[in-house]
Amino acid sequence: MNFSSFRAPLAAAALLVAAAGAAYAQQCRFEVPFALNSAQVPANYEPLLRQIAQVHPQSRITVQGHTDKLGNAAANRALSERRAQAVASALTRNGVQGSNLNMVAFGEDRPVDASTGASQANL
Repeated sequence: MNFSSFRAPLAAAALLVAAAGAAYAQQCRFEVPFALNSAQVPANYEPLLRQIAQVHPQSRITVQGHTDKLGNAAANRALSERRAQAVASALTRNGVQGSNLNMVAFGEDRPVDASTGASQANL
């Protein structure tokens, strides 16, 4: 599967996968876009999450929830928590141990433009 094809210009949740083996350590970043005010993982991203879980079932994975800067800060924080939880749930359904997941909700404090991966925090 070509992970680079999974890009879209929407608010995102980011996954940081830290895979460690006897002779290597690797960190990868993937983004899952969400529709405005949604915490539902888009169906076309389920294969990506399934493959990440299959390739990295024992890896430490940090799931970061993000939103844009529009709207109420408290509502954005709650939305980013739901987004992180939705991605984490998809990973655990596909074999990642819950104890290997770390979730962080940034809300609008660290917005990410999913089309570029660039932080929009200074806008």
